[in-house]
Amino acid sequence: MGKARVAPINVVTIPRLELTAATVSAAVSKLLREELDLKIDQAFFWTDSQVVLGYIKNEARRFHVFVANRVQKIRNTTDPNQWFYIETSQNPADHASRGLKVADLCESNWLTGPKFLWKQEIEMNQLSPELLVGDPEVKVLKTDAFESENFSERLSRFSDWNTALNTITRIQRLANREQTSFPSLKITVAPLAIAAFTEKVSCGYKGMYNACLSIMLWRRLLL
Repeated sequence: MGKARVAPINVVTIPRLELTAATVSAAVSKLLREELDLKIDQAFFWTDSQVVLGYIKNEARRFHVFVANRVQKIRNTTDPNQWFYIETSQNPADHASRGLKVADLCESNWLTGPKFLWKQEIEMNQLSPELLVGDPEVKVLKTDAFESENFSERLSRFSDWNTALNTITRIQRLANREQTSFPSLKITVAPLAIAAFTEKVSCGYKGMYNACLSIMLWRRLLL
């Protein structure tokens, strides 16, 4: 039994078309098992798309809706271990999509299938496909991370108060200058760190060194 579908008018990527073909294959297998009076002990599936194999066998990544829905349909009726890779030159499904003349069709493997299926022992291509880096179908999870290092621990690296103050000032100026020169470059000094530093400097200007330093553990640094 062979089945093919016409590609949609809207532009669809090759991996999506190949995945749709795999979905049809899984649906046909389910139909045959339900309608035939024969007991089917095992079923195997082949695709010439390593990308599709990566989608079906994936256990870690999450996909966008189009791919996710079709992968789910495939896995609902088949097991990922039932899927294998076949060279494009041996894949009879390509005849349906590319078309053949009558004479060529009679000599093709459309009716007989690939030659390796007629062997007493079928050699399965144990290809281990991996999803490509930057695959547009893979969802990208964004996570905000921040460094939890104590502000006073950073200041303890400086030899005195003036050195620390001058360094922070230079960093702030550098960030502002680079941001102006390159708008797409995001250089920022953590707002919480700046706020904490400003508060500590204000305490020093007001003559409250002892109270502030006892909180910030700076006494040993300045004495």
